[in-house]
Amino acid sequence: MVTQEEILHRLLENDVRLQKRTTELTLSMEKLTKEVSHLVDIFTGAARKIEAEGLSRPMAMAPMKPGSAPAPLLNKLDSLLEQNKNLAKGLILLEEYVKSKKAE
Repeated sequence: MVTQEEILHRLLENDVRLQKRTTELTLSMEKLTKEVSHLVDIFTGAARKIEAEGLSRPMAMAPMKPGSAPAPLLNKLDSLLEQNKNLAKGLILLEEYVKSKKAE
């Protein structure tokens, strides 16, 4: 028969393991959030550079006006930027959730 002391000991061990895993998850989420944020910055900078400088030739290799960029490329970059922003927001929300669970 399992005594109350053994049950308490197992519960404490499980709690310590859970806290360790929660801490690891939180650290991983923070790292991932920073990396995704960095990617968003890269895409934002690339989109600004393309917009500011334009491309010498669009995807179809036809001549372009100076300072203009092909609309399909800009649309795709804008779409990627929005997706990355949404991912970053989701990761931040997930991180906050994990932190709140850890605090409980």
